Amino acid sequence: MLYTPADVGKLKAEIAANRLRTINPDIELSTITQRLQDDALVAAVQTSDVVLDGCDNFATRFQVNDACVTAGRRLISGSAIRLEGQLAIFGPDFNVTPCYRCLYAEADESLDSCAGNGVLSPVPAVIGAMMAVEALKYFAGIDSKPSILRLYDAAATEFQSLKIQKRKDCPACAAIGAK
Repeated sequence: MLYTPADVGKLKAEIAANRLRTINPDIELSTITQRLQDDALVAAVQTSDVVLDGCDNFATRFQVNDACVTAGRRLISGSAIRLEGQLAIFGPDFNVTPCYRCLYAEADESLDSCAGNGVLSPVPAVIGAMMAVEALKYFAGIDSKPSILRLYDAAATEFQSLKIQKRKDCPACAAIGAK
């Protein structure tokens, strides 16, 4: 776990970077502490080999997805609420594979949120660890099987995998094929 109650009110990116440097002093990290949008987000994604998205709202998830589609970068998306977690891998070839918008077509912020429903703290840790494994597999050239949604049910300690279908009417990845 990277954060403690003493970290409340501090920049998460800085806290995480400092903790990771403590674990591995040879690691090279750069932090971005301001919100990135539009061209700035696409530029940041273009400098990355893979993007891990663990944000807590649909609007940001869609923006990160769109930047990954535009830049042609692998997107590893993770989320958690209550006793449930999700992991999905997208791209980098969005001409062939679906994107996040193929999975979730509409941003419905009225859906459950951690703020309103809570989350069992080990669930994000499980999903985060899975995201890290998928990123390392990608760098090692090990097939990560994009286009699969992995659902984790902590109450039953079970995983389920579902195939994500590419939507022909997707506003993000369908636009790539039209270019």
